[in-house]
Amino acid sequence: MSNKRWIGEILVAAAVVMLGILGFVFATRMPRGTPHESPGLTPTVISSLLILLGSILLVILVQKRIKIPITTESKTDQKKNVNLEKNKRILITLGLTIAYVIMLGKIPYSVATFLYVFVFLLALKSTNWIKAVGISVLVSLGLTYVFGELLRVVLP
Repeated sequence: MSNKRWIGEILVAAAVVMLGILGFVFATRMPRGTPHESPGLTPTVISSLLILLGSILLVILVQKRIKIPITTESKTDQKKNVNLEKNKRILITLGLTIAYVIMLGKIPYSVATFLYVFVFLLALKSTNWIKAVGISVLVSLGLTYVFGELLRVVLP
């Protein structure tokens, strides 16, 4: 990994942590009450997750930098195949996410989420279709319950 790229990734990870801290500070200033009537609960949880995940990313980046990187530069064909596969996965993720955002509001949230997770798992060849159905049902119903019932977020 080049110095320029590593520094860029460190800056992005640090920005995620700072955004999380900023969000956490503002969220803790919001009114508190029970989980059903606390507008500050969801932003506090999301900000905490940003802080946690950004911190984990920072640790991983520093660990990668300390270790001797393993490259396949001498095996150009393998490297090209790996890059092609990465680009393909990025494009699939981007396309599916755009489609998901377009679906939200036009079809029920749980159905849109089910379709997004199901197609995502199949497109990235993460599992077979039977497991993909099960995972998609659990994720869509779980998110619908947590956000819609527990956190009382109005879902599209």
